[in-house]
Amino acid sequence: MGTALYIALEQEIPDLDMMIDGKMLGKAEESLTNAARRLGVRPLMEFFSISADEAENLIGAEVTGMEIPAAQWFSAEECLKTVDALLADAEASPQLKKAKDDLIGCQRILREAQRHGVRWRLAIDF
Repeated sequence: MGTALYIALEQEIPDLDMMIDGKMLGKAEESLTNAARRLGVRPLMEFFSISADEAENLIGAEVTGMEIPAAQWFSAEECLKTVDALLADAEASPQLKKAKDDLIGCQRILREAQRHGVRWRLAIDF
């Protein structure tokens, strides 16, 4: 098993296939962050946010009494700049090339989110 990163939408978009594997995004996270900084765009992990329910599921305990900020939502436009730049650079980098399919999936979902005016956040699954 491993860490998978995926897109969570603030509201459902009918008929949108939300499926991306996300495991290569998790494995290549450090390379993706370095590439984003080199390319002058915001790193993907800066779009990560978690809800209290997700935090409880991840740590396996009640989070009552813990101060967990509300999940933060982002516009699709903000991240499309990052995803587009990483995809444009993917062929030149073996690490990015491994995450290319996941990035294409993110791009597809984010374009639909943009088209529908739906905000999103990056989420994690183990």
